[in-house]
Amino acid sequence: MDETQEWAVTFTFAGALAEFPADASKDDRAADAIEDEFPPDLDASVSAAPPDRLMVTLHLLASGAPAAVATADKHMRMHCPLDGEVAVEAVTEAEHERRADAPTLPELVGASEVATLLGVTRQRVHQLREHPAFPTPLVEVAMGPLWDARAIEAFARAWSRRPGRPPLAAAQ
Repeated sequence: MDETQEWAVTFTFAGALAEFPADASKDDRAADAIEDEFPPDLDASVSAAPPDRLMVTLHLLASGAPAAVATADKHMRMHCPLDGEVAVEAVTEAEHERRADAPTLPELVGASEVATLLGVTRQRVHQLREHPAFPTPLVEVAMGPLWDARAIEAFARAWSRRPGRPPLAAAQ
């Protein structure tokens, strides 16, 4: 038998925000209203996720993922007014916290950082933008384009770099 440990069980619902009026605070009001349905001694959190999804996470002790899901499902049936469940996921509390602490935005790099990663000049970076496999910038701002560092690193691994100028075409 598995030893008892802390679990986070998340239920995802589609279309759950449709019943709330459309305005900037509807997601917060929907989450608060649903969270209020759970008793204070049950560690439940509700969050909105675009487009039009709500996620209800229950934190509880159980002897394994199946037991955690079964216990959470019982509480959901008693306290949650939502229909339209599309997913259920159980992870250990440690994994839940690791995910919560992970960066949610990619590492952004400009032309100078791309040049360093590829071992070329900034001018060459702008020439490489014409290469069919070169990543498209995520955004263009006043200072210039910004790329996802992982996309640039993937390009660098696949790029068959040929230093120097290409040979002149033979005169015909």
